[in-house]
Amino acid sequence: MLRRLAVLVLATSLAASCGDDLNLLTEPNGSAPTNPETLPSPIATVDCPNELQRGLLCGVVEVALDPQLPGETTEVSIAVAPGREPATFPAVAVLQGGPGGASSQLAEWLPVQPFTQVFIDQRGTGFSGNSLNCQELDDAVENSLGLPFDEANELADQLLSQCATRLADDPLLAATTTANLAADVAHVMATLGYQQWLVYGVSYGSTIALEMMRRPPAGMVGAVLDGVYPPNVDQMASVPVTGEASLAALNDACQASATCPTDRDLMTLLDEGFRLLDRSPVTRTVPYVGAGTESVEVVIDAEWLAFTVFLSLYNEASVAYLPAVLDGVAQLDEAALDWVAWFGALMNVENTLSNDEGTYYAVDCQDYALLGDPPDVTGVLGDTLATVMATRDCEPWGVAEPTTLTDPVTSDVPALLLSGALDPITPTTLAELAAEGLTRATLVEQAGRGHGIWIDNACIQSIVESFVADVTAPLDTSCADEPVSINWERP
Repeated sequence: MLRRLAVLVLATSLAASCGDDLNLLTEPNGSAPTNPETLPSPIATVDCPNELQRGLLCGVVEVALDPQLPGETTEVSIAVAPGREPATFPAVAVLQGGPGGASSQLAEWLPVQPFTQVFIDQRGTGFSGNSLNCQELDDAVENSLGLPFDEANELADQLLSQCATRLADDPLLAATTTANLAADVAHVMATLGYQQWLVYGVSYGSTIALEMMRRPPAGMVGAVLDGVYPPNVDQMASVPVTGEASLAALNDACQASATCPTDRDLMTLLDEGFRLLDRSPVTRTVPYVGAGTESVEVVIDAEWLAFTVFLSLYNEASVAYLPAVLDGVAQLDEAALDWVAWFGALMNVENTLSNDEGTYYAVDCQDYALLGDPPDVTGVLGDTLATVMATRDCEPWGVAEPTTLTDPVTSDVPALLLSGALDPITPTTLAELAAEGLTRATLVEQAGRGHGIWIDNACIQSIVESFVADVTAPLDTSCADEPVSINWERP
């Protein structure tokens, strides 16, 4: 399970007819009014899932199964969050990462914006009824927490093979590619009648947005890329290195802080804890982390520790615990071990249940299969990531040979690129790589932040609002030069 989780978290255009009913959703500048009651035809307005019922409009949109081979169609689900100032701001298509994440999940907690947000689900995810989810893994996720790392991996391989066999004849599987996901976004925004709009993509969502920027569809005037993952990056070469770099950056922040709860080197502490748990794994019982149980047993071995560290680096809330946790694990402190068991289990369950694995493997194996040899890294974290990633198998998903890396994106579409200095998977170096082909790119890095920095920060919020309001105006990004303080915590 953890290997699948580690890979999963590692995260084009059709015209629409314009009927009179489009006026129900659009205003002259192409934005949405604040209180539409239905979505325009031919979109089918549906009841939102229970978790999304907070002033949203939900619908199902018919799209071409493959725009290059017209005839067959499929459906994707969308959720529209009307903006506070639709006459002032263009709408924004919001794209979740993964691959395999449903953008509508973001609608559960992203706040209302001055601009209308259109959450467009990736094929095989969401509530359209066309599911590429591996329910086999969902059903087994909690029990797998009590297995040693190698046994959990073996179980995951078996369940993924079963899922791949079950989905093999579904034409949606082979037609789920980054290019087709990009085409879906363009088609949805055209069908909604927006004349000017932007795209916001986080993590793999930024990859979809970059694909759209190659040949921007009508009406697309800008892109916000948050946690930028360009298509010309080999995961095998990048992720072990970026994971190590993130931990090193956290160590630097800890050493420079008078309030960090340890004065020891974090890489050394991880190495000590890794070796202890490699010799003698421990089992901890932690509170409820998913559906069906009040508590679960978790086996903490060396690899579990490494991946829990990697996942905790994604967010500044969890990263604040790492120095104290690593110091505690090196001493086999019970509170530290409980935190590692609980947080690792929580991330495992949440990521498994929220990700549709068929969509992930369809995209990743066809578009971004691992190509290179593991890089030379010197730390426990990078070595573990490289070792686990090297075992990824695409053959059950119909891809026996590695694909080639996609060409870099070149575009003159205005783009705002956002990066967190602690991001373990899409650091600023990847944003800089993407920007090499973007003639109108503005890069923003914020210290003390992790993966995806738009939300929960007034500075970045103001920058995004200014960019969405006018992609041609000069941007004042100076507020991002002020580091975000890490409020260190103890388990």
